[in-house]
Amino acid sequence: MVLERLQCTAIIVTLNRPRHRGFHFSMEIRLSEWAFNGNINGSNEESSPKEIVFMKNNLLRIIGSSFYSLGMLYASYICIETLSPYAYLDRQSLMVTTFIFLVLMFSGFACSYSTLKDQHQKKLLMRVTLFSILFFYGFLMLDILFFGRFRGFEWVSVDTFASRLRLTVNWVPFRTISNYMSSYARGFTSRNVVIDNIIGNVVIFIPTGILMPLLFKGLRRILPFTGIILLTVCCVEMFQFISGTGSFDVDDIILNVFGALLGWWIHRVMRALKRKVEDGKKV
Repeated sequence: MVLERLQCTAIIVTLNRPRHRGFHFSMEIRLSEWAFNGNINGSNEESSPKEIVFMKNNLLRIIGSSFYSLGMLYASYICIETLSPYAYLDRQSLMVTTFIFLVLMFSGFACSYSTLKDQHQKKLLMRVTLFSILFFYGFLMLDILFFGRFRGFEWVSVDTFASRLRLTVNWVPFRTISNYMSSYARGFTSRNVVIDNIIGNVVIFIPTGILMPLLFKGLRRILPFTGIILLTVCCVEMFQFISGTGSFDVDDIILNVFGALLGWWIHRVMRALKRKVEDGKKV
């Protein structure tokens, strides 16, 4: 019995954004038929190159969709676990968690991107991926800056405002940094404490400088980006002071803004290299 046509169905995620609605997009999941010729007796016709490419693209889309789904499920699991009152992400756990999530997301992106020919769909897929990473990164930032400290808020009151202002506020630039360095040199502070409070305050804001200009064109200029980051960091420090989850320290503002600007320059270099590669291909 000859099988002239074997129908296989594969779930393919296709992205479709109405051109008249700006940045709004909709994700449509549809079923695509995957057909090829053959028979059960072993004598089958060779598939044409177009059919082979079609089958390959469908397989890559299935794999890409699977990686995306695993990444989203993993991110949801981490978010739920982090909200537990007994959960806390230390530095090593944070690095491992972020690495696993990025591997899943970029694997899904690589598989799906290679099957797309339309530039509009490629840009839309990239934005969806970047927004997913930004959401996960934002949740981790909330856990690091607020929820991961004491798992409780001690809001400032009229009675405690004066004492908290005197004990937890530093207006002198580089005072806290120099105190950490001198304490470490004298052996009073461990290296991990210095890394977490100085290098850590720089590193955690580097992704902000990379992701925000990629998603928002207005932040690709240095002055608007610096203004937004400075305002955001000041609000974070103020909320930490009011809620009792941290202190208001001008050194934290300096380190956070420096980390974001470092990420912004990394993004700038990446765009310059991409432009150079594209110009070389045109030539």
